[in-house]
Amino acid sequence: MNAVGSFEDGKYDTTALQGQPIHLGLDIKLQEYGEKLLQNKKGCIVAIDPSTGEILALVSAPTYDPNLLVGNKKIRANYPTLLKDMNKPLFPRPLASEYMPGSTFKLLQSLIGMQEGVITKNSGFPCNKSVVGCHNHPSAQNVTQAVKMSCNPYFYAVTRRIIQQGKKKSSFEDSEIGLQIWADYMHSFGLGVRLDTDITGLRAGNIPDPAYYDRWRGKGAWKFSGIRSISIGQGEVQLTPLQLANVASIMANRGWYYTPHFVKSIGDQGPLDKYRKKNYTMVNAEHFLPVVEGMRGCVHDPGGTARLARIDGITLCGKTGTVENYIHGVKQKNHSVFIAFAPMDNPKIAIAVFIENAGGGGGTWAAPTASLMIEKFLNGEVKSTAKEKRIMDAKLSNWE
Repeated sequence: MNAVGSFEDGKYDTTALQGQPIHLGLDIKLQEYGEKLLQNKKGCIVAIDPSTGEILALVSAPTYDPNLLVGNKKIRANYPTLLKDMNKPLFPRPLASEYMPGSTFKLLQSLIGMQEGVITKNSGFPCNKSVVGCHNHPSAQNVTQAVKMSCNPYFYAVTRRIIQQGKKKSSFEDSEIGLQIWADYMHSFGLGVRLDTDITGLRAGNIPDPAYYDRWRGKGAWKFSGIRSISIGQGEVQLTPLQLANVASIMANRGWYYTPHFVKSIGDQGPLDKYRKKNYTMVNAEHFLPVVEGMRGCVHDPGGTARLARIDGITLCGKTGTVENYIHGVKQKNHSVFIAFAPMDNPKIAIAVFIENAGGGGGTWAAPTASLMIEKFLNGEVKSTAKEKRIMDAKLSNWE
């Protein structure tokens, strides 16, 4: 701290005025609990109150002791070491990590397909593994079943219909028109753009549009068959965890969101005006109903992929994601991803969990971690002690 004295014999001295107190929406107990759950792991947790857009928890792991950076002497001694740490404890994963979202992205494909009229809620497609690989399950007869079972060939078929609508005879020109339509929908969900929140360090992720593929592949040199991995949230699609938690908020609200923010109120004035504005997606509310039912089934029904997320007495709606992970072309352990909101009616919390290099699917590690956070927030305590011990004891990273 530097002392500031009078200038020109006090000619310009003024009396300091105390500013108004800043109230945050952050739930300190939930934040602390999330940090405990992510011990010995790399990843992050973002939790939001969907009714207000207030950020309830923002957890990044690995973390560091902030006391190491108090005072110039400690900063000079410790900052270089933290900066060079290969585990990147200074990197704000919830805000700046741009991950492929995996199967969590299928929620949006369903919504866009219904809004565009290329499918209905009762459209069924065979689970044709010759088109794209999938796990073993019956063919989905409707959107709800497809979300619950997370069928890859189903969403390949849906996305192909979105992007190739037959507006042009040339499949290359048709794909260009369709991809732009698709990208515009995605932007309305706050994806591929920086959310205008009250913290710095955010990245926009990537929603590929025609201009993107034109740069990399050449004008008129690509079509859906060459970009089909975007159907299941792989390939060039990248989202930040904050964006995905906001998608969970949109699902909770059936089509709209308040921009996520930390500051609940400045004094007694409430949030800034820009955080009072509802942002609506391009998808009508009625299309969310079968998708949300699929999210409920994902957790609570036989054949769902997130059975480890169940909480006694709470109807939780969620979607798993298993993200393939390559470094320099070498396959690594998958990332485990899960987004959810609860309760199903009048939701109080929306959440996204990413656990890097965890192995297994989104239902193995991320889903139970999210459910523990939800249980802690809604009930004030966790009775799922066996689940809690399993997550707390799991060492999914080599950092200490």
